[in-house]
Amino acid sequence: MKGFLGLACTILTAHGFAVNPLLDGGPIANAGQFPWHVHVQPVANVGANFSGILINPSWVLTCAACINKSPDHTLIFGARNLDLNTEPGRIVKSVAAENVFIFPDYNPGQFNERNIALVQLNEPIPSSPYVDTIGLPDETTVYDNYLGRISGFGFAASNDTSGTQLLRYTDLEILPDTECRNLKEGQMCALVGAEGIGPCRDEGSALYIVDSEGTARVVGVFSYGYNEGSCPGTKPLFTRVSLYLSWIDSVINGGTGEITTPAADEADYEY
Repeated sequence: MKGFLGLACTILTAHGFAVNPLLDGGPIANAGQFPWHVHVQPVANVGANFSGILINPSWVLTCAACINKSPDHTLIFGARNLDLNTEPGRIVKSVAAENVFIFPDYNPGQFNERNIALVQLNEPIPSSPYVDTIGLPDETTVYDNYLGRISGFGFAASNDTSGTQLLRYTDLEILPDTECRNLKEGQMCALVGAEGIGPCRDEGSALYIVDSEGTARVVGVFSYGYNEGSCPGTKPLFTRVSLYLSWIDSVINGGTGEITTPAADEADYEY
């Protein structure tokens, strides 16, 4: 298995905890560990928040099925504790419907297919130890059997939602398409750990890898946790970002063929 500088699952042992592929109950992130993670709150009362990924100082990548539920959204950058509005490094921005670009072939009736969108910020977000971009994937690399990591807000346990939602994370093995279930166009899947639990909420979060040069790259956007009927299942679905690089380029850069997205270096963050 590749990823995280070749440490694979042993990286968890080094940190003193077992593999636990669940954002509720998963390890709590350190401040600045996932500086690209964006918490997205719809202004309309749709009963759910979700996530986004800062891929450019002016652009956030997310899921179409989430962003189309409300015309306006509040984006929170640099958050680690959703109940602590005064935490250092937090930036809050508002975006309207005209800032949202949904993939043209997305169909709400098939909400987890081609499930990708971009959000343009009114002004660039300044980088800091708490807020920074993540790199996009290589267009020709499949990343099968890499160890990926995903972050998302969750509680101390899935059966206890009375506490504080903190930014947590877990590791998932990226699987070849032939080992995925119910795979649709533009999707990929990843395998949760031995406990058989995985991400269920917080669609729009980044499934990312660290390449051989130590650069963090988003390879999937969390799309669907009910792939096998119950949530979480053993093989949650993600939108495969590499299949949408041309569209991302066309929206951000007008189709220049150069996706001017700074890549966050692994050395700057704790894993």
